[in-house]
Amino acid sequence: LPHAWPVNYMLTTDYPIVGLGVFGNTLVVGTTRNPYIITGTTPTAMAQDKLPLVQPCVSKRSIASDESGVMYASPNGLVGIGGGSGAVITTALYTRDEWQAINPASLIGALYNNMYFGFYNVSGVYNSVVLLRGDNPPLVNFDASAKGVFVEPTTETLHILSATDNKIYSLDTNTSSNTSFQWKSKKFLFPKPMNIAIGQVHADYAYMAAHSGSSVTINVYADDSLVYTGNPTSDLPFRFPAGTRAYVWEFEILGNVPVRRVNVATTMGAIAGA
Repeated sequence: LPHAWPVNYMLTTDYPIVGLGVFGNTLVVGTTRNPYIITGTTPTAMAQDKLPLVQPCVSKRSIASDESGVMYASPNGLVGIGGGSGAVITTALYTRDEWQAINPASLIGALYNNMYFGFYNVSGVYNSVVLLRGDNPPLVNFDASAKGVFVEPTTETLHILSATDNKIYSLDTNTSSNTSFQWKSKKFLFPKPMNIAIGQVHADYAYMAAHSGSSVTINVYADDSLVYTGNPTSDLPFRFPAGTRAYVWEFEILGNVPVRRVNVATTMGAIAGA
């Protein structure tokens, strides 16, 4: 019982505790202000440090742990802690106002395959974000509605409790029915009008041949106008419409087939060297 625990085991924080995460022999304590890390191997010899990071944990259920560290939602973004240090890792992806717009206090998190899955609820509308851990983490929006999430430790399978039908689904397990995706590049701005003439999409075309209904689509935008739509079926380069010159180019990929890389260039020779 708590009242019978030895006083020598007791550690205190300056601020109320919101939740805990653990990696290795390190305990991460999320509070209403600074996070703490506690390390050690026995209850009587634990070292406690308050990190100089004023990032409160705003959602106990956003805390997610794996062997590399702990992540949680703060008012300013997603915090990553590992190796005795921590930082807001979504600074390049979200301003504070943009992050607040997804209601981080509602965030439910899980770490799966080195990715953070964050499920949130804004005025009864559920959605999610997925970030790949890294110095500049890629971000995608994932239209899954979940009010519970669990990673099965023995199989590394990610399960969600749907907020739509209260059923449990496993993600990334049915390779014959991939989820459709939409990805659009940033705007590439050139100092003078350019003619991007050649494209190449490296994708899993063997999967596409084996599964009916599978496809990849590439859309090309020049100065905000759609100038090309195509459905490649191999890794071979293909030509965009000739004569299009623009300052600003964007490229969009849609489909349900794994895509590894997209190359674009002004000449066929440049594509060959990509």
